[in-house]
Amino acid sequence: RAKRGVAALLVRVEQEQALYEILADALNTVSMDPLFSRDREVLMDLAQIVRDYGYIAVLIGTFLEGETIVLIAGFLAFTGHLELPLVILAAFVGSCSGDQLYFFIGRFQGRKLLKRFPAWQERTERVFYHVHRHQNLLILSFRFFYGLRNVTPFAVGMSEVTTPRFVTLNVIGAAVWATTFGVVGYSFGHAFE
Repeated sequence: RAKRGVAALLVRVEQEQALYEILADALNTVSMDPLFSRDREVLMDLAQIVRDYGYIAVLIGTFLEGETIVLIAGFLAFTGHLELPLVILAAFVGSCSGDQLYFFIGRFQGRKLLKRFPAWQERTERVFYHVHRHQNLLILSFRFFYGLRNVTPFAVGMSEVTTPRFVTLNVIGAAVWATTFGVVGYSFGHAFE
């Protein structure tokens, strides 16, 4: 029995080493620039956090921002450390609830916050322009555009978009986003296998 336990532990260590080698190879493929080494360290740290804390790390990471966390979690699902459907579920819940919170902050405190932080005004006005022209499309797709993830639901909350409309479109957008990034992360595993 002890031999089986030691053998299982050795297999797990080998799997973890293989995971880090694959991640390192993927990152080295992306860039050999010495300035990129800091990004590599951050990604490796994020991978360790997701590996250690699993779905909770995915949920919290996607509540705050999240593309990188979901990609890493999808990759870890490929290696067997996590389950892809649960990664997608955690990413969906985190993304959807975070964006709902930003929407309600915009709805109830938006004007006050813009007076307090005038630097936010320019980005908020850009989002207002798009809300008036492409309301549904913007709400469905904003999380796919880097830098718009937090400001868009905040600005939409300040607009005339009704709460039921935002909730409905937010749920659809979060489901598509979580599935897309989870599957892309999982596919990276196939690509580097």
